[in-house]
Amino acid sequence: MDEKYNIIEKTDINFAPAMKLLWSIEECEKKFPFLITIDPYGNTFFNVHQTPRLIQELKQLKQEKIPQEILEEINSSIEFIEKVEQHTFVKFIGD
Repeated sequence: MDEKYNIIEKTDINFAPAMKLLWSIEECEKKFPFLITIDPYGNTFFNVHQTPRLIQELKQLKQEKIPQEILEEINSSIEFIEKVEQHTFVKFIGD
């Protein structure tokens, strides 16, 4: 999405299972301070300056014991988020 909230690209990634897994990890608030801010019920935005940290935490999450289907969603999320350029945002849409 650009700074005028025009959608540039969409994906059908369902990040809800990854969020459920995230909250089951001991001390997740300390380990993943950006990821835990994703609101599963509302919308969450990350700007171009926040996305490197978001990607870093997603890669860190991959080091946890996680099911293959969630790993695939995380990898797809990383690939999608890496496309963010200046003046664009990533928007996570809650339920």
